[in-house]
Parts: sequence; C-alpha cells; structure tokens
Amino acid sequence: MFNNFSSKTVKHQTKNPRLKSFGFLVLFLFLFLFLGNIFVFAQEEGVSTSDQCSSREECEQLLKKYEEQISQYDQDISKTEQEKNTLKNQISILKKKTDKLATQINQSNLVIKDITVQVKDTEGSIGKTSVKIDDSKTRLASMLQVISEEDQKSLIEILFSEEKI
Repeated sequence: MFNNFSSKTVKHQTKNPRLKSFGFLVLFLFLFLFLGNIFVFAQEEGVSTSDQCSSREECEQLLKKYEEQISQYDQDISKTEQEKNTLKNQISILKKKTDKLATQINQSNLVIKDITVQVKDTEGSIGKTSVKIDDSKTRLASMLQVISEEDQKSLIEILFSEEKI
C-alpha cells in the first residue's frame, strides 16, 4: 500500500521539473531563514561566531580564549550541579525534619492520652478513697457516740450493768 503511494509520488515529481525546482527553492529559503535565525540567536546569547584569525598567533590566542570560555562554562555547569545537589540535600533534610516533627507530635499525643488515662484512674481512686473516708467517718462517729454514752454512765450504772465484778 505504501509502496504504491511512494512510487506514484516519485513518478509525479520526475514528470514535473518545475515543481522540483520550486521545492529546492523553498527548501533553500527555509534553510537560509532557519540557519540565519540560529546564528542571530547565538550572537544574542553572547557566543561569538564572527571571531576570525589571520595569523597563527591570532588563531592561537583565539583558541586559548575559547578554551578559557569552555573551562568557565564547565565550572559554571559544575557549580550549578553542586547547587542542585545542595538544594536536593536541603529538601531531603527538610523532609526528614518534617517527619521527625510529625513523629514528635505523635509521641506528644500519646503522652497526653497516657496522662488522661492516669488522671481518670486517679479520679477513680479519689472517688473510692472518698467513699472509704465517708464510711470511716460514719463508723468513727458511731464509736464516739458509744464512747460518749458510756462516759455518761455513772459508776453505779456501770457496776450494775456488769455481770461479773
């Protein structure tokens, strides 16, 4: 299917030489405009494409200049990569600090829950102790009442109330 299509296209192109010339002209214009824009863009970016040398010394100086620029670009790239790694490390450190803080919050919440349980237990113990104290007060009051009544008896009542003397 594709072979038939391409062979028809080839036959059509070879039959019309004007179309072929027009295609080359369009291609040439496109390349001229496109490559012209690339050179302009390179010059705008600070990369010089017009450095020419006429003697060996000028060429060597120009070569040295290019080597220095390449070295500077390498240093800039290395520095940028280090900064990138430093930023990645800082992000990693911040994430770990965040995780640590989240764990500390969980720990604090657990301590609060534990203290709440202890407070409830203590309240329960206080309630039981209060009941025991009230019961002890009642018994102590009864005992004091009995002692007081016994102290009110005269010596004769005590003697008559005892079976054995």
